[in-house]
Amino acid sequence: MSRGQRGFTLISLMVGTVISLLGILAMLSLYKNLVYTSATSIQSARQDGQVSSALLTAQRELMNGGFWSGSATARASSDIDNYFVLLSGATLTNGTLAGTATAQANFPTLTSAAPNGITGNAIVWSYQTSSTAVASCSGLAVINGALVSLKGAAGCTQASSQWSSTTWTSTTLIEAGQGATMFSVGFATCWPYGRTTDTTNTAYRLQVTLSANNSTLDPNSTDPQPAYVKSKATACLINFEKPTS
Repeated sequence: MSRGQRGFTLISLMVGTVISLLGILAMLSLYKNLVYTSATSIQSARQDGQVSSALLTAQRELMNGGFWSGSATARASSDIDNYFVLLSGATLTNGTLAGTATAQANFPTLTSAAPNGITGNAIVWSYQTSSTAVASCSGLAVINGALVSLKGAAGCTQASSQWSSTTWTSTTLIEAGQGATMFSVGFATCWPYGRTTDTTNTAYRLQVTLSANNSTLDPNSTDPQPAYVKSKATACLINFEKPTS
């Protein structure tokens, strides 16, 4: 009695091969998505960490402005621009800062808090570490979308007259392409770190705001391009009171 042949047919082998290929493709697609999600998460975390750290650093550095530099009366007079300079169209080339300084006459006209004041992309100030120390120059600038911290050469002691002649050493706080925006400067009855001023301390002080994009998409944006929520830092410069004239 003859026995029929047993085994796989060509069709069953082809079906098995197709199923295996589909399984492999599904696994590769899942792996690709996992790698993309992981890479995006790392990039977002790095961006958010850098922005948060940079804005906090900028706040702390800004509040040094005017420290021990002249009397309180001088810092609240028309001499404010001896210690604080706001620049527009600022560029930094081989350590040399160029731009247009805001006219001193504009400062007394600022009656509202940032961001409703005047804007620029660089700020330079002078300060002393003690009453007997030699003054130093520091600054912050948004150059090509990057936020950089500036440190003037040892000979720079007055922001107003030496900001364009000193050699600046720059340190990148926020890399280019992360939406660092221009500085906005105004006057407000402010105090550092958002503390509310009391009724006996109502002088208008210089206030500076700066913002940069974090990694969260802004659902309320009407811009056709992807828009991101901005992290904002506000610094109250208690050493500079609103000029009276």
